[in-house]
Amino acid sequence: MTLRFLVATAAVLALAACQPAATNTGYNINTAEPPPTNAVSAANTAAPPETPAAVANALNPEGYGPLHVGMTWEEAHTAMPSLTRQVEEQMEACYTASTPELPNVYIMFEDRKLARVSAREGASVTAAEGLRVGQPAAEVERVYGARATSEPHHYEAAPARYLTVWAIPGQRGVRFEIGENGNIEAIHAGGPQIEYVEGCA
Repeated sequence: MTLRFLVATAAVLALAACQPAATNTGYNINTAEPPPTNAVSAANTAAPPETPAAVANALNPEGYGPLHVGMTWEEAHTAMPSLTRQVEEQMEACYTASTPELPNVYIMFEDRKLARVSAREGASVTAAEGLRVGQPAAEVERVYGARATSEPHHYEAAPARYLTVWAIPGQRGVRFEIGENGNIEAIHAGGPQIEYVEGCA
């Protein structure tokens, strides 16, 4: 009897010695509280810096609504059948189009592809944060801060100027044309053609 007891005790002790030591995972099973969030992971999930948002119902670096930069005329016309070319600009190289759905908004096509969308006085469409034609330039600077680069206006005296915000430098962006009264006269969104100052040039 004593021998059996000793053998059984030895077996229990040997089994206990084989069990791995508990690992401290930082998770308290009694309180069901998860471990603290890793600081590096938190930094990796932080919101990226703001850029001109590609919002469908606002002028953005990719165009406006169903009209996207890079679309052929056929694709754009399919997306918005009411789109018509300006009669006086029936040129294949570069022309503008418009639609009654978007009064005072002009869509530029260069080499038969959509290049930019422009809103002028009387347009109801807006850019990011509700920026619209007629608002003071200070609103653009408030929304974009130092990201809005300023250039002198080609034909009007200061405070007229151009405020440009690039989402992809030199490729996609939004340009705000500021008049002599200090207000937004036009908003151009799309490709590098947003820098054109006279139609297709």
